[in-house]
Amino acid sequence: MKTTRYTLGYVLELLGKGRISLSKAAELLDSHPLAVIEKARERGVELGAGIDAYRAALARETVLAREPAKPYRARRQRSRSRTSSRR
Repeated sequence: MKTTRYTLGYVLELLGKGRISLSKAAELLDSHPLAVIEKARERGVELGAGIDAYRAALARETVLAREPAKPYRARRQRSRSRTSSRR
């Protein structure tokens, strides 16, 4: 399979215009999404979310993953007087 090499400028231009996603840009550049965001910032390309927002979201996911699961709430049971009268 033939692989096409894309230039950083072209991929960042597509990313800035919203034509491709951050993950696709990282894939095309054979890089990590954080590295792509940093490269975009260095070149002055405006993206929807900055690296700070991305890291904050990643930190929130990590905290949520560490929290213990909430206990399952059992359904309320009907009183026995109602169920026995139906028989």
